[in-house]
Amino acid sequence: SRVAESRISNRLNDGKLELFWSVFIPVGADVGLLRKTLESIMAQDLGAERMQIEVVKMGGDLDEVMNLANKIGKGRIQCSSVQDGSCSVSLWNACVERALGDWIHLIPSGDVVLPGFYRAYEQALFQEPHALGVWGPSICQGAQGQWCGMTRASVGKEDIPVESLAILSAQNPLQ
Repeated sequence: SRVAESRISNRLNDGKLELFWSVFIPVGADVGLLRKTLESIMAQDLGAERMQIEVVKMGGDLDEVMNLANKIGKGRIQCSSVQDGSCSVSLWNACVERALGDWIHLIPSGDVVLPGFYRAYEQALFQEPHALGVWGPSICQGAQGQWCGMTRASVGKEDIPVESLAILSAQNPLQ
């Protein structure tokens, strides 16, 4: 497909890989859960030339978010706010509109990525250049960070989840 060909050609520029990830952390009024999310992302930062990282806050003052982002990311994490709109859809749409990378990872404040996440998914996406989206199981956590369960992984023929449409329309494995 033309989209996939465009993605692959955009990844290489004079033999160097281009910006691959746009990682966005949408944040509502509660900034308290943001720390563990930022720490998990920064623990596997691929560098500014490979990964855009930005916190997008719904309205209000950005000072608390910027202070935390600077403390954890040491200037690496960008921060912005969305003043218009009053729902999470506007917040998530703003994240997508600001994305510069080939692939967008929207990770809500309070969620974490496990070690190796970005490298593993990047490798999988290079192996499947026609992919338009990808997801895997997620771990559900309680308020104190304890693991409460895990969503099931989709199993399909030749690593293609055959029941993808049914799962995405009837359930929400992309929590």
